[in-house]
Amino acid sequence: MLNKSVILLILIALSADSFGQTNSEKNRANNNVSNSTNVNELSSPTQDVRSAGYFKKEADDFEAQSKETPSSAQAWLNLYKSSLYSYYTSSSKYITPAQKQELDDILSEMKTKVPGTFEYNIAVYMNGEHNTSLIPYLAKAAELNANNLDVLEQYVAYYAITNNDSKLKEFVSKHKKASKYEAFIDEYAYNLLQSLDASSVLFTHGIMDTYPLYNQQLNQKVNTSVEIINVDYLSSEEYRKSISKKLGVTFSYNGNNYTAAFEIASKLKASKNVYFSNAFSKSELKKHENELDLSGLAFKYGDKNNEVAKLETIWSDKFKKTQLEKANMVDDYAKKMANNYLPLLVTVYKYYSIEKKSKEANEVKTIATKIAKINGNEKQVNDLFN
Repeated sequence: MLNKSVILLILIALSADSFGQTNSEKNRANNNVSNSTNVNELSSPTQDVRSAGYFKKEADDFEAQSKETPSSAQAWLNLYKSSLYSYYTSSSKYITPAQKQELDDILSEMKTKVPGTFEYNIAVYMNGEHNTSLIPYLAKAAELNANNLDVLEQYVAYYAITNNDSKLKEFVSKHKKASKYEAFIDEYAYNLLQSLDASSVLFTHGIMDTYPLYNQQLNQKVNTSVEIINVDYLSSEEYRKSISKKLGVTFSYNGNNYTAAFEIASKLKASKNVYFSNAFSKSELKKHENELDLSGLAFKYGDKNNEVAKLETIWSDKFKKTQLEKANMVDDYAKKMANNYLPLLVTVYKYYSIEKKSKEANEVKTIATKIAKINGNEKQVNDLFN
């Protein structure tokens, strides 16, 4: 049977961290272009599986455009967002003080060049890193462009942080409609929640690792007793206080959201089942590999039982597989998310092989092979089955 180190290496090698959107490039452009300015029909950058270097090149281009046309609010917003995304690594959204100053400088220019625009207001709110005291800026942005995807994303986060479930339910539905993410993502979210024990805590990482889960809980009533903690929101003081009160734990915060997350997990593990999603930062999971066991599409923290039979039960009895078996994902991010099934599939395949269940083993291998083909990982995945 595969040990935890090998499973984590599979994740790190093959999977995508959950930073991005799932709507197509065309839809990203259409959903993000502001009504207030359409200079040169600029479209707004969106987080996805592209590299930091890609966004750095975009930032350089948009900086040139903002200088050429300083009245273009869209060019300024594009500069801000592409600069922000260029600072993210494959495993972290940590912004250094120097990088934060560069973003502040862009906002200062926007305040002078394009004050009062949708683009300025949404950039101010985004720059606050979930600072809820800046909500008037988000409200103004919504007044100017209510259906903009950035607005909807920020409102989902705001209502999650402020524990307003009725508004969270409303805006999760709006976000799903606007982002047009694939049915595969909904099935993935369902399966992730089914990977967890009731009344547990799950740490997630990013938009598409979190928002579809909210939708499953609030609109589909799936495993509603699970407490979801989005590591990105830990930059909000209000969210930290809420988590501390809700879970009955105190924890320190030094600006590193990942350190805070694992401190919370460490203090909770004696009283609650704690999980980290497979889409969590792979480098952070690797640091704690000796404290993690695979549980479907998540890792259970502080559990070293290696109950492979339980993994098979999760796979065979709890998961939906319609979209997974079709394996016809269109969006690059959805394709990458499919890789998060591989540690489970390989482990269950080994279990079936030992138990002489050749039919079940072949079915699992077929699904894994489809995922590998979509992502160009055929050789790597085939090697795991040998």
